[in-house]
Amino acid sequence: MAREAALPVPIDRRSVILRAQGAGAMLADEHEVLRCAAASDPPGRALATAQEHLRAGPALDSFATSLPVATRDVTTDGRWPDLRHLLDRATIRAVLSTPLTLPGHCTGWKATHRLAQAMPGAFVQPSVGSVVRF
Repeated sequence: MAREAALPVPIDRRSVILRAQGAGAMLADEHEVLRCAAASDPPGRALATAQEHLRAGPALDSFATSLPVATRDVTTDGRWPDLRHLLDRATIRAVLSTPLTLPGHCTGWKATHRLAQAMPGAFVQPSVGSVVRF
């Protein structure tokens, strides 16, 4: 079975349910390198691709720590200064990344889930709890 097919809820449905403008998932390959597995829209794909290229960003931090990582504005966040140069400020601002558990799969199936908004500051603490439970 393809890893993309193993995602429990389609990515486009997640963005609607959780009131995000976009959603995506990155899965780790056999070398523990995250790769974009799904994106609900072109800006989401651009964010995932930028993180893959730089090997830095909220999804990679969430994956490394197994904790949610949020930013009010990814284009101004000092944790990933080079990321802003690869993103369109009009399409991606607030980002929330959480570890993604794929039930029933072997340990090698590790992933991160991402929600995004075009407005800065869109995700607050209750959003983090909702995504972690989802």
